[in-house]
Amino acid sequence: MRRLTLGTLLLALLASATISGTTYAAARPEAGSASSAPLVRDLTWRACQAGTDDEQGKALDEAGATCTTVRVPLDHLRPDGRTVEIAISRIKADPAKRRGILLSNPGGPGGPGIAYPLELRPLLGDVASQYDLIGFDPRFMGRSAPVDCGPVRLSDLFRSPVTRVAFGAAARLGARFAADCRTRNPGVLRYASIGQVARDMDAIRVALDEQRLSYYGVSWGADLGVVYSQLFGVRVDRLVIDSVTDVEGSEYHHLATGEGAEAAFDEWAAWAAWRDSQYHLGRTGLQVRAVVTRLRSKDDPGWGLSHRRLRVALGAFVGAGG
Repeated sequence: MRRLTLGTLLLALLASATISGTTYAAARPEAGSASSAPLVRDLTWRACQAGTDDEQGKALDEAGATCTTVRVPLDHLRPDGRTVEIAISRIKADPAKRRGILLSNPGGPGGPGIAYPLELRPLLGDVASQYDLIGFDPRFMGRSAPVDCGPVRLSDLFRSPVTRVAFGAAARLGARFAADCRTRNPGVLRYASIGQVARDMDAIRVALDEQRLSYYGVSWGADLGVVYSQLFGVRVDRLVIDSVTDVEGSEYHHLATGEGAEAAFDEWAAWAAWRDSQYHLGRTGLQVRAVVTRLRSKDDPGWGLSHRRLRVALGAFVGAGG
């Protein structure tokens, strides 16, 4: 997914109106979805840096942020049960211009977001002074009761099998990893859902004593904004969602089946074929696809040259906005 990098567009959207340009399949509200209350409302704000080697916390402190935690139920439908601490940061608005709070999430899924306001603030320009910028690490990651699923190799995480045998091996590896993670963290992973994170966001709103919140989310963070708006629509002030996926599908459908990636690849292959005189990857989309397939296996005498052409073509395509 391409991320929105035009700060002027984001600024205009937040400054002018609530964004609801797409109709999404409705998330099913659970019982009692009017609000999600934190278990402690009196927050103690402190410096964000947790130690001399905490560069993230140091950067937040230098930006004028303070940090705290909000204690929420592990399961929002059972508020008397186990709890989890959600770490949040705040960069205060200009009191003379303040409109409210702005939560954000950079996506992933699985990306921590407590320091995301540091990236977002330059894009907002003058609008940033109108909001308390609230960053937070979603439950079970970063500073919010992170779970440990054991050692994993990056090569396994980013494996892209191209044969049935390799796909089966990758699926078995993923299943073992998930099973080990459940064993290491009993009774926890079932609550690592987008619905629970959306309820955590509302608990943050309540803990900050705000009637409404504004939100900016990218990729999975956009999905999170959609779910929040469907559970707590009356609590939304401004909402900007960038690179949202189809909320009716699962992560398996979006990532493992590759349907979206295949469609995007076909679009790029046609684009590159139209410019064969420049990139020399093929005159048709099928020819470009064949070149890329050879490159993946490195079964190409001109691998180095073709690979450089491929990188140049991909960069040009992204730079041209597709």
